[in-house]
Amino acid sequence: MVAPFPARIAVVGSLNADRVIRLDRPIVSGGRPRGVDEGPRIGGSGANVGTALALAGHHPALITRVAHDALGDRLVADVTACGLDVSRLDRNLDHSPETMLLLDPEGERTILKIGHHLAWVPPESVLDGMDALFLNSRNPEAGRLLVAAAERGLPAIAQIPPAEHEPTLPAGSWPARVFVASIDDLAPAAAADPLGAARRLAGDRLEWVVVTHGAEGSEAFAADGRRIRCPACKVDRVIDTTGAGDAFAGGLTDAWLRGLDMGQALARGSAFGARAVQTEGSVLRSLPA
Repeated sequence: MVAPFPARIAVVGSLNADRVIRLDRPIVSGGRPRGVDEGPRIGGSGANVGTALALAGHHPALITRVAHDALGDRLVADVTACGLDVSRLDRNLDHSPETMLLLDPEGERTILKIGHHLAWVPPESVLDGMDALFLNSRNPEAGRLLVAAAERGLPAIAQIPPAEHEPTLPAGSWPARVFVASIDDLAPAAAADPLGAARRLAGDRLEWVVVTHGAEGSEAFAADGRRIRCPACKVDRVIDTTGAGDAFAGGLTDAWLRGLDMGQALARGSAFGARAVQTEGSVLRSLPA
């Protein structure tokens, strides 16, 4: 897929305050690790993917709902500093929820969400003036944005809907051209047959479904039956795995919109993900060499 470069990309996804609790040992059942509260930092899928796309030279517009409180103001200032357009944010959330990130000494994180709301689905008009759409939403109604993108001829890449919703969504209701997901987030049937699940959701518009396997790399399944595998990039030391999957998605989206082939797109996503795990924080601060 080729879009203008730099592309104006509608990034529909969350903007969170990630409160980091740094643990003295890995979490095990029945264990009693000690932790240090390091306070909130910018996070959320929309912020993470959007920052990666901004670093790659695009013009991402973050589209989500944010509270009009002190923490919300801080988050908006932070993503603005990362190069994201915030003019399409909705500021009507009643309060700013925090996501607890339990980070062990090896950089592995456990995510704990408390009191989070169902994701807001914006009106289709947020796509006005955009060249592409990236969608990551846990709301089953968000597929209407993919329908609107298809009607406008916009290329769209989306996270496969979460396991609790994906099996019951109507066929053809999420018409993305590319789906991406972590194998850990898929429902059992989708994990066994990612292409079949993606075809059911997207219909004839589907081109690829990409599945990530953490340190085992990634693979892409084409609608025509091709399958491509890509190893994960080796890293000397893992600092923080938070946001690595989103960084991968940002690199993949950048490459796909530039018209690179899927093998190259997987490699670029892998490089972005590797940079993320070597970065302190939930968002990328620089691109891989």
